[in-house]
Amino acid sequence: MKRNLSLKLVYRKMVSNISAVLTNIIFIITLTLIGCESSSSNDTSHRPKEVVYVNSSIDYKGKFRKGYVKYPVSSSKNTIVKNSKSKYYYETKGKYKKSKK
Repeated sequence: MKRNLSLKLVYRKMVSNISAVLTNIIFIITLTLIGCESSSSNDTSHRPKEVVYVNSSIDYKGKFRKGYVKYPVSSSKNTIVKNSKSKYYYETKGKYKKSKK
């Protein structure tokens, strides 16, 4: 009789340990899925993918501000040149350059 009781107690402990492990695994999987979804949504909100019309308005001085179309990509011919010059500056001479150790 006592042996059956001890076996039942051991079995209950094993079942509770297994259920605790499974609960932890499900919790970790849920967190990783939520983390993956939130990082991909941040990338899409960084830059608009479509043309946006900015309405005309009146500023704080009472001047009329004309409406315009805002494009998702620069339409300038020199965009690539300016971008590479800026990158070069910040990598070599800029305030935020990486220090050599």
